[in-house]
Amino acid sequence: MSSSYADVAIALLTPPPPATPAEGLARLDVALDRGVPQRMTLDAEHDLVLLVPTGVAVDWRDADPAEPVSAAADDRAARAAEPGVAVGALRRPPARLVVVTAGTVAAVAPLVAGGPRRRVRLDVQVLDWDLRAGALSGPGDGVSRLALAWRRADRGTATFAPPPIPERVAKRQPPEQRMQSTLDGSDRSFPWSKGKGRVEEAR
Repeated sequence: MSSSYADVAIALLTPPPPATPAEGLARLDVALDRGVPQRMTLDAEHDLVLLVPTGVAVDWRDADPAEPVSAAADDRAARAAEPGVAVGALRRPPARLVVVTAGTVAAVAPLVAGGPRRRVRLDVQVLDWDLRAGALSGPGDGVSRLALAWRRADRGTATFAPPPIPERVAKRQPPEQRMQSTLDGSDRSFPWSKGKGRVEEAR
């Protein structure tokens, strides 16, 4: 495979983390200066908790506080096979996001950039993070950070689209308000209502 094709394949398989939140999500940038675990309040009912369950405290206490532990860019980067390293081997501590609803753990999900993803009654999109050893040893880290976006997913919407025009009504529309095309050898009509400003396929 040539280098140009390889670059294209890598870009498709490992897209960069999203830079901006999806439409309708509120961005939340958090400095992880209180250490990990760290609790982030979203609203009166919902919190997110960042956990990094390693089971080893001495290593983080003795490590350089600026030592990288996990980052969104590294998490999604393409890696070549390494001799002696098994496929699927753990390369970094498994960071987790815990959804806490009304004081009760409602869901646990891996910290992965992308989304948004549905977590019980929340849509959560992880945008970026940079986690250093100092945050795992305790409060005071001034480098580690987490950027995400969220919204509640248990409420209805106040905006509704008008329903499609019934076929019997569409057939009565004057020619200047109808569109027709040929696809796969069959005619398909698309009635257009000027009053509603919509194009809908007749069913």
